[in-house]
Amino acid sequence: MTAPLTVLRRRYLVADHKIPRRADECLFYDPENLQAFCPDHQDWYKQNKVRKGYSEWRGPDGWPIDPRHPATQ
Repeated sequence: MTAPLTVLRRRYLVADHKIPRRADECLFYDPENLQAFCPDHQDWYKQNKVRKGYSEWRGPDGWPIDPRHPATQ
C-alpha cells in the first residue's frame, strides 16, 4: 500500500512545451510541441534546464551528456 498524496496537484500530469514557447503563440498551440511530464519532473528537470541553459543528465560514466554543460567545456 502506498502513502496517500498530500499535495493534490502531484497526482496529475503537466503539459510541457518541448521547444520553449516564449511569446510565440504558434508554438503555444502546436500539439506536436507538447509532452506530458509529472509535476516533479517538470519542476526539477525542465525548469533547471531552461534557467541554466544546459541539462544535468549524466551518462553511464557519470559525466554530463549535454555538450553545453560547463564540465564538458
